[in-house]
Amino acid sequence: SFSLDDIISRLLPISDAVIHNHDEKIEGSTEINSDEKVEESLPFNVEELVVHGNIAESYYAVGENLEKIKKISFSNPSQLIYYDLLRDFDGLQHIVSNNPKYYIQDGVVYNSDKTQLIYYCKGKEETTYTAPETVTVIQDDSIRSQSLKTIDLSNTRIQIIPKNTFWGMENLEK
Repeated sequence: SFSLDDIISRLLPISDAVIHNHDEKIEGSTEINSDEKVEESLPFNVEELVVHGNIAESYYAVGENLEKIKKISFSNPSQLIYYDLLRDFDGLQHIVSNNPKYYIQDGVVYNSDKTQLIYYCKGKEETTYTAPETVTVIQDDSIRSQSLKTIDLSNTRIQIIPKNTFWGMENLEK
């Protein structure tokens, strides 16, 4: 895992970052000065990102490695999950959060009572997704998986499907 502290949201030094590359553990450190704009991504082959602070700043620090990240863990129980940033993580398969506002199951993020589908991890390899019958709302732009061929909403109580819900899903058949 590669940990970014709350400090990165203010672009202050990061130290003792730990990166997991498959089973190999690599330890290193990097520094971002508060007076520098972050224009280059951190030079790591990151598969797991542990976010201690602001997901937006973590997003910019990881940069071109976004597609390599398979798991994002939010360490602070009060952190919000901004799905509009997560949709750029093409390989993302798992999200971990202890925030009581969310219910996360198999890479799919719902609100706490599972009435809203908030985000479906783009890197999940399943070809079929069946939404729970409790779902009444799908957040706009929340599903972008290229693996999905079938999305079953037949047992839900969804009354409105936002117009961009299935945009860009070239393999979606049903």
